[in-house]
Amino acid sequence: MSINNELDIDWENESQIEEEEEDVNEDNDRSDEKPFDADRIRVDVKPISVHQMFQMIETKDGGQINLNPDFQRRKVWKERKRKSLLIESLMLRIPIPVFYVYEDEETVWHVVDGLQRMSTMYEFMKDEFSLTGLQYLTNNNGKKFSELDQKYKNRINTTTLTINVIDSLTPPQVKYDIFRRINTGGVPLNSQEIRNSTANKNTRDFFKALVSLESFQLATNSMNDLRMQAQELILRFIAFYLNYNFETGEILYKKGMDGFLDKTYEAINRLSIMDLDKINKKFDNAMKNSYLLFDKYAFRRITYKELNNNNEPKLKPINKSLFTCTSIILAYYEYEEIKDLNISDKMIKKLASEMAINKDFEESFSKGTGDLSRIKTQFKLTKKIVKEVIENAK
Repeated sequence: MSINNELDIDWENESQIEEEEEDVNEDNDRSDEKPFDADRIRVDVKPISVHQMFQMIETKDGGQINLNPDFQRRKVWKERKRKSLLIESLMLRIPIPVFYVYEDEETVWHVVDGLQRMSTMYEFMKDEFSLTGLQYLTNNNGKKFSELDQKYKNRINTTTLTINVIDSLTPPQVKYDIFRRINTGGVPLNSQEIRNSTANKNTRDFFKALVSLESFQLATNSMNDLRMQAQELILRFIAFYLNYNFETGEILYKKGMDGFLDKTYEAINRLSIMDLDKINKKFDNAMKNSYLLFDKYAFRRITYKELNNNNEPKLKPINKSLFTCTSIILAYYEYEEIKDLNISDKMIKKLASEMAINKDFEESFSKGTGDLSRIKTQFKLTKKIVKEVIENAK
């Protein structure tokens, strides 16, 4: 992972991102990587009772279980009936699927697969909801944990959970590959949620801070982060910012976007607060410039035909590739130097015009977007467009 010289470093959300066609099987492309030492892959099986699980979540010592309250996926399991049926399974002594956790260097367990199930059990034992829609034990509908007969409390407390613990010494890329293989829950985690599940606190706080930036919210038209798609957009910015040479146009990227972003996330986990602050400032500057030059149409494809109509162009979803190359290029222009140029309309028209006359450029944002040649096309022509419009306005 190259470090830039300057650094020394529910579903409602899905409609905000435009679908792109990445390379076929690109996520599984590991042809350029050295094979991992199989002996370093550590997955241990540790059975614990539900009562022990509850205590490990509650305690602040030793082998604490982290349910990651900022994971933002709980809305997916908001239905009380679905939660109640899981609790009924425990009361009926019906085995439930295994759990996967990642054990960090401090021996804290971070739940990767089974977060919703474990959260449900914990919340019920905290009396945070009452049972409803039970199929067999219907006389317990309306009851909280504290109101159950003792035999059912005992059954819940003594239920054995099978926990597969992925050791912290497992190589990072193997760790992510394991997570993707075992991602079997009713609502599977996406790639960014998997990365977040093993991140340190500084990294989590860093991404939440960038999502909350006023400049980002303005440039993306108030994008929410329900399934962490906003955080993945930001991760893409960081990944290419750290691996792009603005002067030469060189991009250090190997096919496989997920793997590329995984490695960047691991690098961010190791960065100092000072380096994270430098990235924050560059990103903030890029977002201010994006909103200044493209207004609400930042990172969204607009056709030249739409611009020539009398009606205002429809606001399309954000295009991930357009977000990446545009924000990176604009990160190299200081906001204070261009804020008075009054070139917003010119920039939007120039970009739409180039896409209209250059099919390769237009398709680079929709087909094969994980291919290096496509990425180079995006960066090269976007840089040319931005440079020409800004220099002609000075």
